[in-house]
Amino acid sequence: MPLRRVALLIALVASLAGAAQEAQRPRYIAILKFKSLRADIDTDWIGEGAAETLTTKLTGVPGLVVVERAQVAKVIEEQNFQQLDIADPKTAVKLGKFIGVERIVIGSYVCDGTNLMFNVRVVDVQTTAVVNASTVTGSRDKIFDTIFQLAEAVVQSFDKKVTIVDNRPAVRTAPPAERIVLSPDQRRMLRERGTTSRGAYEAIGRALVARDADEQIRWYTKAIECDPGYSNAYNDRGNAYQRKGDLQRAMQDYGRAVQADAKNPLPYYNRANVFAEQDQYDRALSELNRAVALKPDFALAYGNRALVLAKQGLWDQSIADCDRAIQLNPLQANAYNNRGIAYKNKSDLRRAMDDYAQAIRINPYAADPYTNRGNILRETGHYAEALREFSQAIALNPQKAEPYYGRGTCHYAAKRYDLALQDYGRAIQLAPDDYRAYFGRANTCNAMRRFDQAIADATKAIELKPDAALAYYMRGFAYGCKNDVRNAILNHSKAIELNPNYGDAYKARAIACLVARDYDRAWADVRACRRLGAPLPAQFIDMLSRASGRRE
Repeated sequence: MPLRRVALLIALVASLAGAAQEAQRPRYIAILKFKSLRADIDTDWIGEGAAETLTTKLTGVPGLVVVERAQVAKVIEEQNFQQLDIADPKTAVKLGKFIGVERIVIGSYVCDGTNLMFNVRVVDVQTTAVVNASTVTGSRDKIFDTIFQLAEAVVQSFDKKVTIVDNRPAVRTAPPAERIVLSPDQRRMLRERGTTSRGAYEAIGRALVARDADEQIRWYTKAIECDPGYSNAYNDRGNAYQRKGDLQRAMQDYGRAVQADAKNPLPYYNRANVFAEQDQYDRALSELNRAVALKPDFALAYGNRALVLAKQGLWDQSIADCDRAIQLNPLQANAYNNRGIAYKNKSDLRRAMDDYAQAIRINPYAADPYTNRGNILRETGHYAEALREFSQAIALNPQKAEPYYGRGTCHYAAKRYDLALQDYGRAIQLAPDDYRAYFGRANTCNAMRRFDQAIADATKAIELKPDAALAYYMRGFAYGCKNDVRNAILNHSKAIELNPNYGDAYKARAIACLVARDYDRAWADVRACRRLGAPLPAQFIDMLSRASGRRE
């Protein structure tokens, strides 16, 4: 056979293999609420109800993974999207990058008496191209027929793909291997999946636009009364109880959701979140294991299991779960970020930085990867580069304390003490229970000779973390500078008790003991410093020798 024909055959086989691999990979999408084009309190629930029902219907489509709407709502709240128009394609695309999906479904509706008209658009998150746009009309008393047509429109959007032509996105017909083709049975299940109770549908919609958790719970209860076998209604009511902090009732509802549908992975996933919050990591792992057994392409469950394993210090297992989450959904920036954290804790800084960079490439709007990259640069002494990373994180999300703390440390290293105080102060405002910012501010105040403030901050750090040797050392240093030798010695002694190898604390106590004329203890601290490889300067040894009248 001529070499040219052989090469063509090889290329053809490779392209078919690539298409087959693309077809096997799950396609991740998210459904946002449909926006009402006519403000009306009596019908504003329809858009939420339609999005919830559409999510439920599409969840069973082979090859399609629909992100749970509770997860979408969580991202909207955490990233402050509430005030934005998420029906706008640009905003929807930004949200889609946080969620980690390939496509995002947005739309609007008009309710005119008994008639409904939905406009739906399927947007490619990476390019912002609208892959498919459809208009579906129907009557309110046949709402499920209308939503079924919306579901079909979403499935049919995968008949198209986005390619880049002349540096611009272009929508083209997708090859057969990349399409989602439903059998007659699968199409029937698409129609039937989810509640068929109009009362339950309305109650779910009204719950989703409710003002608070109590009102949500009332409407979810109404949905359950209308459809006692509605597993997701129990699950969603459990989420509402969890937001209220009523974990007992939340767990009861997750259990009822399992009873209604033992194959529903969501209540297992949510029970795992409750156990993880209570530091019951073994039980959380058990629930997540059930979730991924029921839904092997549940990338979020693998991601959460990776976090639980990380909490236990099981870094290799955590990395394996991140690998699986990335394999299932290469667009999940959080999986790269979390894997980077695991690599950092294994001291593999190169891989950690690579993963943070990939997380940023996927979602340049997320602050955490910049913060994590900044932490590595700060800890390795690259303060100028770290400061840029922390500043970018703050620009993206000014409501997180960690980058302010990191940037404050960079300012301190450059002796920009006023700026360091500002950043530590902001970190304390955002996270008043995080002892590290008090450490940083105490250290800065000592450098600025503001010893009373240093003592106050070190004391607060000790309240938050009683085993913090560094805080006792900082407080002892401030007392020493105020000539309060007794309290200086007490604090340095406590620091040494907590960390017997704390060379700087021995040095500081030796100096305080010289001032207090406790020469025996001062000489003992000199010997400890030498043993630890942190000897005191010769000038101090001469002073101690003259004062004590003896040499070591």
